[in-house]
Amino acid sequence: MISINCPICNSTQVIYKISLGNKVFPVNISICKECGFVFQNPRFTRSEWNNYYLTDYDEFHRPIANDAKVDNSADLIAQRIETVFSNITNNNILEIGAGVGDIVISLKRRFVNNEYFAVEPSNSCANILAKNGINVIASTIEEISEEHCQQYDIIIARHVLEHFYQPLESLRIIAKLLKRDGVLYIAVPNLGGTQNIIESFYFPHISYFNMNTLSLVCQYSGLKELVISVVNNELYGLFIIDTKHKYINMEMKSNYIMTTELLNSINIIQLIKKLVKRKVGSIIPIRVLKYLLKCRRAY
Repeated sequence: MISINCPICNSTQVIYKISLGNKVFPVNISICKECGFVFQNPRFTRSEWNNYYLTDYDEFHRPIANDAKVDNSADLIAQRIETVFSNITNNNILEIGAGVGDIVISLKRRFVNNEYFAVEPSNSCANILAKNGINVIASTIEEISEEHCQQYDIIIARHVLEHFYQPLESLRIIAKLLKRDGVLYIAVPNLGGTQNIIESFYFPHISYFNMNTLSLVCQYSGLKELVISVVNNELYGLFIIDTKHKYINMEMKSNYIMTTELLNSINIIQLIKKLVKRKVGSIIPIRVLKYLLKCRRAY
């Protein structure tokens, strides 16, 4: 486990708040005093985090699937994109972290006059994508070659930004893939939302966004927001390249105060339940605990 600076503003003023999870998959929650960003810290090293996705993610989190299913959220995403990008035809469309392809394949079935691409680390999922005519260009965004820069009219990153080890670094890579007049769709869980705040802290999610911090990380990435909104605990936004490279200053301190109040609102009963589970887990041998977690397919 290592400690890091804030992944967004690089501040060293990081305040540790609470430890959840278990000894196999710990969840240590910290908040940046400068910008209010909430993230896991201390955390796995980058190599440990990458290895987790190679060896454990599918087994623990992704239900066994032989093919993509029709996903109604694809229509919702298309409707949102169409508010700023009127013609979803004759485009190159890339989905980051496509999984088995529920979204991108559903879009392909609806909008046939496009070329569809994906980035996906899971070999089994990549095979399903390829079988359905999706061109998998890389397993991670870091592996994408220079020839793919500024190639995509629409990029979809739905519920993946919260998994990236360094979200700012990752968004800067994604921004390079976007055409100068292209649009990036991002959706992440909204920190807190209407659910109990403690339920926001789910192990595979290493970053936790609210509207301010999602806007902030995109601004630092050279992106300009066209739309940013929260619907049913999902925070989403539509972004374009900021050609003027104008950074819009934000009241970051007020975001810290607001987010601290949110973290302080953690329900004590739910917290006790979480901590009791963590304590019980600490006395169970790691192999047994990992087996039990596999049986539950949840952390």
